[in-house]
Amino acid sequence: MVPVSPPVWTGSARAVEVTAPAVLEAFESDSGSHLFRNELTEVVRTRVEGDELVMDAWRDGAGVRQIRRK
Repeated sequence: MVPVSPPVWTGSARAVEVTAPAVLEAFESDSGSHLFRNELTEVVRTRVEGDELVMDAWRDGAGVRQIRRK
């Protein structure tokens, strides 16, 4: 029997500093700290199905696609 690995998730994002005073106030951020939001740019789920490597990939602006490799 071939061991099966659980799916693996990877991705990339960019950190964008938040500077809007109203948002900083809502988070009770004092003037000495910085607040960032993460914007996902790509997410990939990789797994093995039978004898194939299967990757479900989402990229900002391109949507979802599936890649299969034997």
